[in-house]
Amino acid sequence: MRQYLEIKNEYNDCILLFRLGDFYETFFEDAKITSEALQITLTQRNGHPMAGIPHHALDNYLKKLLEQGFKVAICEQVEDPATAKGIVKREVTKILTPGTIVEENMIDENNRYSLLIYFIDNNNYVFTIFDFSTGELYIDSFKISENEILDFISSYSFVQVLLSNNLKTLKNKIKIYIPLYMLRN
Repeated sequence: MRQYLEIKNEYNDCILLFRLGDFYETFFEDAKITSEALQITLTQRNGHPMAGIPHHALDNYLKKLLEQGFKVAICEQVEDPATAKGIVKREVTKILTPGTIVEENMIDENNRYSLLIYFIDNNNYVFTIFDFSTGELYIDSFKISENEILDFISSYSFVQVLLSNNLKTLKNKIKIYIPLYMLRN
C-alpha cells in the first residue's frame, strides 16, 4: 500500500490503475469512482475500498472510463515478480485522457477533437483544435469574450478542453476541462 500511495500522490489527478498480478486494482476514492463508472463490484482490502479489473480486459474498461471523461494513469509492474527481491517495482507507463486515445480498438468512426485555449491579452486568444487519432490540427487567434468562448465550446463535441493556467475563471465553467500542467506524457 505504501508503494501505491506514493505513486497515487504523484498522479492524484488521475484514476490510478495499479497492476497487481492479473488485475489492475484501484483503491480508496478511485475504487468508489471506478466501481460506479464501470458497474463492477466494490470490495475491501485491509478495510479500504478496492475495485479491480482483469488485465486482459483493460482496453474495454479503459475505453469506458475515458468515454466518461476520466483521466487514467496505468501503473505496470516493471520487473519480473519471480525474480524481484521484495516488493515488485511499479511505474506509471501511460497516462490517457479522453482526447489522447490513439489505440485503434478504442476509437470509433467519430473524430475526437480537443480544444486548447491560450489567453494572450485583452480578450485575445489562440484556439488550437486537434485530434490525436487522425493528426488533424487547426490553429487560429480570436478577439472574443468569455461568453462567446463558452458558446463556442457548447456548440461542438470536444472530448476535452485544455486551458492555459491564466484562465482560472473559465475552468470552473467548463465540464470537460483539463489544465495544461496536468498533461505529463
